[in-house]
Amino acid sequence: MVAKNEMWAAKEAAARARAVDESKKYKRSLVEIGVMLSISAICILSSFLVPGISWQQQIMCWQNAMIAFASAAMFTWMHLRNFRWNVHKIESPLV
Repeated sequence: MVAKNEMWAAKEAAARARAVDESKKYKRSLVEIGVMLSISAICILSSFLVPGISWQQQIMCWQNAMIAFASAAMFTWMHLRNFRWNVHKIESPLV
């Protein structure tokens, strides 16, 4: 009986460790998406709102914004691929 309880406790500890790790990865993924979208917004706004900016600098800001937006789209795709199905699969942390 004691061995069964120890086995149950080990499974529970492993499930908790997996849940904590998944939670950290989930939060980091959301932060990466937010950072890329913020960089994109800053580049777009700076291209329009900075007085006296040259045409070449505006083009550079737009290019950086497009790259940041594409990176955010890629991170969003990766986020959905990695975490969308895990939420529906896990019914209990002990599974």
